Amino acid sequence: MIQGWETYSHVVSTLCLDCINEDSRVLEIGPAYGAFTSLILEKNPKQLTLVEPDPDCLRILQNRYGDKKNIRIIQGDIFKLLPTMQNAYDVCVAFGVLYHWSSPFRFLEDLANIINPQYICLDNPENAEVIIRWEGNNDTGSYWNLENDRTVKLAVHLPSHVIKTAMNNLEYKTILSRDMSWHCVNFSKKQTILFKFKRA
Repeated sequence: MIQGWETYSHVVSTLCLDCINEDSRVLEIGPAYGAFTSLILEKNPKQLTLVEPDPDCLRILQNRYGDKKNIRIIQGDIFKLLPTMQNAYDVCVAFGVLYHWSSPFRFLEDLANIINPQYICLDNPENAEVIIRWEGNNDTGSYWNLENDRTVKLAVHLPSHVIKTAMNNLEYKTILSRDMSWHCVNFSKKQTILFKFKRA
């Protein structure tokens, strides 16, 4: 397990995912290998849907969680799936996701306007200004593109204050904005800001 995970996961579970209960319908976007999925399942949600584009991650998720009755695992592009998910979830979880998009504002807008969950939980690297970075490829092209659509292959990293302003404009209140550098050292997420937003 990566160094610092025990502390980081405890903070995520107690301060961010505490909005999940036995009646919750939860959507996790980009679960990768399922580290945060395990934390969500500890809350025993009524329903959990995982949307993961990477086929290697998908196989691991199927092996770990495929036999659980309250979990649905989908491979696909979340932007193309969102229109089928209108008002379908109470909580949306997207850790390690926002800073991979070329259009992070569109992602936040679609979550708020299409799914319209009561809570949105996500994280984001802390940076003082907008940063544009090369997103990179895998064998199928862009990490988030399975259909071979043309992509800019660039990701936009937003500063925390911009994310909070955007969510406020979408009528979501900032319930949690936690600088995780206080909680873990020598960990890939040590400069991450952890967010929880609640629909106003």
